Amino acid sequence: MSETDIQALEDFIIDFNLSQAIEDLSEREKKLIYMRFVEGKKDPSIGDELGVFSQAISKMRRKILRKIADNYPSKN
Repeated sequence: MSETDIQALEDFIIDFNLSQAIEDLSEREKKLIYMRFVEGKKDPSIGDELGVFSQAISKMRRKILRKIADNYPSKN
């Protein structure tokens, strides 16, 4: 994983609105999303790399996904 890949994560998303929602994330939030959904790593592994407990990773991931959902316009 390169820092450039993480910083440009939104460039790999086809859906414009989702890309915009991801662009609004912090670098740390993007890194966590990249590690989980691109690299397929589980919370304990991510926690080891970031130096936090897996429970904290789980909580951060839920918060990030909520943030994305809040910034992603509904199709209705």
